[in-house]
Amino acid sequence: MLSGNRLEIRFLKVLGLLAIFSFGTLGFLEWIEQPKQFFIDNFLVRGVPAVAILIFLIIFLTLKPQKYAVYLFVSIISFHLFFNLFMLGHELEGYRLQSVEIVGTGRMMDYIFMSFPLTALFCLFFSRLWANYLWLALSCFRPLKEFVTLSSYEKVFIADDWDIIISNGYAVNKWALTDGFMTSIFFLFVISTLIHFNRWVMHSTISAETENRNLSRYFSPDIKEEIRNSGDNFNTSSTKEMDVAVMFTDIVNFTQLSEKMDPKDTLVLLSEYQSIMVDNIFKHSGTVDKFIGDAVMANFGTPKSYGNDSQNAFDCAVAMNEALEKWNQERTKNGKFEIEHRIGIHFGRCVVGNMGSKHRIEFAVLGDTVNVASRICSACKEFDTNFLISSELRENINFPLRSEYISNYKIRGREETIGLYKIWL
Repeated sequence: MLSGNRLEIRFLKVLGLLAIFSFGTLGFLEWIEQPKQFFIDNFLVRGVPAVAILIFLIIFLTLKPQKYAVYLFVSIISFHLFFNLFMLGHELEGYRLQSVEIVGTGRMMDYIFMSFPLTALFCLFFSRLWANYLWLALSCFRPLKEFVTLSSYEKVFIADDWDIIISNGYAVNKWALTDGFMTSIFFLFVISTLIHFNRWVMHSTISAETENRNLSRYFSPDIKEEIRNSGDNFNTSSTKEMDVAVMFTDIVNFTQLSEKMDPKDTLVLLSEYQSIMVDNIFKHSGTVDKFIGDAVMANFGTPKSYGNDSQNAFDCAVAMNEALEKWNQERTKNGKFEIEHRIGIHFGRCVVGNMGSKHRIEFAVLGDTVNVASRICSACKEFDTNFLISSELRENINFPLRSEYISNYKIRGREETIGLYKIWL
């Protein structure tokens, strides 16, 4: 994936600023020193920091999220390339010496691992695994190069006798070399562990945030907290059969209304309507299944039953109508037209759970009960009402409202008829 998120972009910019500061400091210190004898040496210790600053300044100013991976790769390669070229400027003078002129090679071996931990730590700035290990691999280049170069001199040898180590500058301290090597290996292990731990924390955080966002889409705050405390993983695919009350609402003549409205006003209208409906669904222990244009689908009894789910669905519908009436009063005061809606509720067996692919999982309620509830909502037009419930739902609720029974209603696409109740509010 080439693109980077906001945090990755920020970290890379911080690294760029650190690189600019570091190379700026190194270059400034070299310019106030006496120039070296050879042009190539001067260019490497004075010119390379200037080129590095220019490159990282360009990266900082032109960094784009869409090409983050490319910028990251270039930044890692550039940093190590320029750093090693700068150090080479100091080392060339030593490479020109004859072997008999080189003194203290054994002591130099004691310091080859010193800069490695500090350099390697910067790999924690990256969230990409390939970038972490590319940085670590390039950080290993310098100590390995120093070891190979210094150990290639004829007179260099490894000693474990203190008298020889102290008296002979070509003697490499075996204990210091072993300690430096083992410390670097241990440091690599620790850094690798931190890299994978950070990735696990990041993925866990993203997963938790995704689950929290999904829960917030469907469930009320109280139900969401209950699900989280139960330890159930909402993001896994699982289904079960449950008795559920399913509700559909939609706005009367919405197509005709939207034709006369500005698209932005239409979106505002839908947003306000759906917010009112969702608030009441959550207040009555309901779950928002989905929005279908101007329609709202909700169910009561998922992810578990909360007492009399049919009663909760019915009470919610009554509250929705009351809330709609108050909203219409506000709209009238502001010179806007009133909104009417229809509500249909059915109760029955459904398949409930998370459904979809590994890329997108959604909580859903499926089955004949859902289809019937949708048809009942549409049937409100036939009976000049805004509130219809099925006889299956009526059997499970108590209400003081006046109603009218409609027998043997034929649902389109379904052989079996159902009984309906027209509710007078």
